[in-house]
Amino acid sequence: MPTDHGTRACYHAGCRRLACRAANAAYQAQRRAVHRAGLLPYYARLAADQAKAQLRSLRTEGVTPRLMRRICGRVLRVRGRRVSAGTAAEINGLAKRYGGEGRE
Repeated sequence: MPTDHGTRACYHAGCRRLACRAANAAYQAQRRAVHRAGLLPYYARLAADQAKAQLRSLRTEGVTPRLMRRICGRVLRVRGRRVSAGTAAEINGLAKRYGGEGRE
């Protein structure tokens, strides 16, 4: 069992100390608030079709990996059939900025 009490990881490892239960309760409350607001959490997984199409369009518009790294701090890639909501939002923002079929 982890010894970093007061964390959700410790709670998931089986610890039921008050600090660990409070950390889990805080996480669950935040997760429910995001869900109630109708927002997607950053870590949510989405179908990658739209993001792949936007990346292809951005490449034809001249957005190079070097430019992507300068703007976003990293090169955005989509592998597989799912993409995180955060990565999809970054791609969508680039597409809006550079005319690569950005969607609202």
